[in-house]
Amino acid sequence: NGQLVTSSLDYALMFWELIEGNQYRIVTTIKKAHYDLVWKVIALTKNRIASCAEDRLIKIWSCLEPFTLMHTFEGHTMSVRSVIQLRGREKIVSGGNDGAIRVWNTETYQAETSLEEVYCRNNHCLLELYDGIIMVAGFNIITFLDLNRVVIIKSLINVEFGQLFSLIELSKDILLFVGENLKFILYNRETETIESIQSTHTEPIRGLMNSKDNSFLSCSTDKTIRVWEYTLPE
Repeated sequence: NGQLVTSSLDYALMFWELIEGNQYRIVTTIKKAHYDLVWKVIALTKNRIASCAEDRLIKIWSCLEPFTLMHTFEGHTMSVRSVIQLRGREKIVSGGNDGAIRVWNTETYQAETSLEEVYCRNNHCLLELYDGIIMVAGFNIITFLDLNRVVIIKSLINVEFGQLFSLIELSKDILLFVGENLKFILYNRETETIESIQSTHTEPIRGLMNSKDNSFLSCSTDKTIRVWEYTLPE
């Protein structure tokens, strides 16, 4: 609905609105949105968002003034680092440092599926590949889960790229990861091969976002946001 919502290390959520061009102004700030640093915020619908934080909670918020808290999900025993919405469903999936992957219903506000130990802790990255099949990336491990049958499909262990912080799809077969080693990691789902490419960032890359055709953005603790173009193999 034209708003921008940001989360940060100061426990707050900030709501912005576009005024002209690329200029935004702050509409309001929820100073104590969580009890600890807020790791991620995502849009659920035009009027609702979800946030997850170091305080082990996932919260659902209304984006309509006065920007009220609608529900709090509890269940993780350690920091919740990632949350995504399942495509076409009133469900979100969360992952965190306790190694658990949990599914929550954002319509009934009930807890649903739970996989308590997905081979690794520090589940910082989640991505739905297709209809309930998700990828979980943590420290030196990638795991594929089927949430429809509540089973682990397979895991790639000891891939030696350290802690992963973000991942995106470049195509139906090519996935892109980033982490603490300053490299872009390309994973080909068809051939199950991994390739790493050195980035020009000087500190760890914390986030990725798809942009226009054949380009993406990366943000880093080196305080830069960079735009990259790529060409996929035929």
